[in-house]
Amino acid sequence: MSISFFNPILLLGLLGIALPILIHLLSRKNVKVVEWGAMQFLELGKRTRRKYQLEHLLLLLLRILLICLICCALARPWMSGVILFSAETQRDPRALLIVLDSSLSMDRRDVNQKPIDRAKEIIRDILDEAHPGDQFYLLAARDVPQKLLPGWTSEPEQVRTALNELPPASGSANLPLTLIHAVQQFQEIDQLQREILILSDNQAASWHPQEEQLWQRLQNLYQITSIPPRIWSILLLTAEENAKPLINSGLETPALSRETTVSNRPLQITTTARHFGAEERTRTVHLSIDGQRLSQQSREIRMAPASLNTLSFDYLPTTPGAHLITLEWESDDWPGDDQVHSVLEVRSQVSVQFIEQNIFTDPTLMESFYLSTALTAAQQRATNILRDNNLIDFKVKQTLPEDLDALADCDVLCLANLPLVSEKHVRLLRQYLQQGGNLLLLLGDQTRADRWNETIFHPEDGLLSLKLNQIKTDPQPSRGGIHLEDRSLESGWLKPFRAEELGGLTEAIFSQWWSLQIPETADGNKSGRLQTDLLLKTGDPWLITGTVANGQIAIVTTPLNATWSNLPTKPDYVPFVHELLLSLFDHQSRHILTAGQPIIQEFKKTDEFDPAELDYEITSPAGVSTPVRLNQEDRVLFDQTATAGIYRLEGRGQFDNPDEKPKSSEDFVVGFDPTESNPISLTEAEETSLRRDYPWQVHTNWQELQSEMLTSTGRTEITTWLLLLFVIFLLGEQFFTHYLVRDAHELEAMHESEPEVPAVQQEDSA
Repeated sequence: MSISFFNPILLLGLLGIALPILIHLLSRKNVKVVEWGAMQFLELGKRTRRKYQLEHLLLLLLRILLICLICCALARPWMSGVILFSAETQRDPRALLIVLDSSLSMDRRDVNQKPIDRAKEIIRDILDEAHPGDQFYLLAARDVPQKLLPGWTSEPEQVRTALNELPPASGSANLPLTLIHAVQQFQEIDQLQREILILSDNQAASWHPQEEQLWQRLQNLYQITSIPPRIWSILLLTAEENAKPLINSGLETPALSRETTVSNRPLQITTTARHFGAEERTRTVHLSIDGQRLSQQSREIRMAPASLNTLSFDYLPTTPGAHLITLEWESDDWPGDDQVHSVLEVRSQVSVQFIEQNIFTDPTLMESFYLSTALTAAQQRATNILRDNNLIDFKVKQTLPEDLDALADCDVLCLANLPLVSEKHVRLLRQYLQQGGNLLLLLGDQTRADRWNETIFHPEDGLLSLKLNQIKTDPQPSRGGIHLEDRSLESGWLKPFRAEELGGLTEAIFSQWWSLQIPETADGNKSGRLQTDLLLKTGDPWLITGTVANGQIAIVTTPLNATWSNLPTKPDYVPFVHELLLSLFDHQSRHILTAGQPIIQEFKKTDEFDPAELDYEITSPAGVSTPVRLNQEDRVLFDQTATAGIYRLEGRGQFDNPDEKPKSSEDFVVGFDPTESNPISLTEAEETSLRRDYPWQVHTNWQELQSEMLTSTGRTEITTWLLLLFVIFLLGEQFFTHYLVRDAHELEAMHESEPEVPAVQQEDSA
């Protein structure tokens, strides 16, 4: 048995017991003797004096006890390990939070009843037996916890409605993260009986037993909770169902070689087919674009037992827009991973603004001369890296823009050999990157290291945590010059430029270059990660790329003209320039999301299209449509993306026919953890390890669990009992005080009845 308090801070009121003690001590203080008449010769007997002291000591203890009782009652104490009532009809109101595993394994069909349906039946049974005062909360365990109710409710019908509207089981789940969220919800309620009920099929992937830090977070939170809830779980599979052979095959979310691209640029779509089982299995994977299956894009794959199999599809996008990509095969007993999706964003062109302040009479000395020639060149490589010479809209300007509006349509901003960049323009560039813009920095002989280190590369106020050192020169040019290191061409878009391709990139000779100092923990300051994509033979970086805010950045330590190298003379120059600029544009798509990541769609007003004239709604994977509003920036924001699958944003006119195609339509995809396809359950050792730090019991049905809840160690709040004792002792204190006052009056009356004795004048001893 143990005692705890709802409001332990109120126990500080116990300091008030000093007050009656102080009054008692002051009442015993000697006072100055004055004339008293004959009474000064009277002395109380020893026995009477002891009685007087004992009575006042008892009164002191009684008053101290009253203060202790009221302070403890206000702190609301409760006792664990005590059951005052064992009957279900006499139990205290309960706060029950239900965690429902909603991963794709809960929709498996190789059992007598799908686990998700069995879980819903148990919840309905719980609601049928609810008592007045019971509170309920419903959480769906997915990659991020999904609240199925706005908060705690005492209305069982509200829980039933939420259960009927539950999105289908899909994607993956993170049960420890959901339990952390569940424990936090009990801060909002006053019920003493607090329970968490977990309904799961016990699949190991959803429990994340290897995530030690996550489980440690849960343990720490549980330990500091003043009234920690008891945890119960019900296994939704019978022993016979668990004994069945574990067989499942699933596809991973498609990986695109580039998530945003331009039309007529080759694309590779890759996925991994996972097979769990002791037998070989053959499946046919089909590729669909915007719901249309491509007849020539099907792959038959033979999967060995317990194997991972990678397969790829080549696709050439020709139509600008966002396109839904689907890979699927025939549905099996675990349908949730038999169809997977991604979204490809295709643009007709990439807009590049090239800032060059240096003007030379010889145009070949200008950075823009070779680049503009390369970007309008009609030549192509035999490897077909480029299929179109009109992919990039290239504009040269002599000054940096003064406001963000000038960069509204700019996909890539290139700063070529600028002497300096002011602090004002650094702030502008930061805003540009935060809005998803991309930046290419070309260093050269006009670059001033001191000014760049004070602005763009400043560790606190700049864009990147880098340092420009000095311009290096080839110390022995007679030996053939400095080349790019072929072994550093490992990035996906750089592989076609390796020496074996004979394109000449690695044969280019560099006479000068800037040396950079990159911190060991190069996080680019406010920018995520930096990486060196290309090295010179000297070991110095030549191409550095990374993420800054929401955009991409690349730094080349030499100009891309012929002043410091003969790179423009090589066959690889044209495709390399294209790929460099397009790689900056090919960052993560805003249409491919992780669970919980908000959907943000920005619309641009044109002469033909006014986004404010349309009404917008988003349809979730469950088929539920939710109206969304366009904000003042012509953006739509939707953050209810816990469920894996396809979300469709549609815009229609107020009087449009609902059966007609909407004027605006965009697809967004929320992916899931591929390990969810693994049907293996938690081992007994893993279960014991996860539950060892909590009062956590596992059962196989609700009736068994309900009986255990009633007979297990309970919690009882004793505030009412303390208040009752306070009232009793308060009445006792009043009676005892009245008794002492009456006794004093009787003594005074007795003294007044004695004959008067002349007063004796006493001298002051002082």
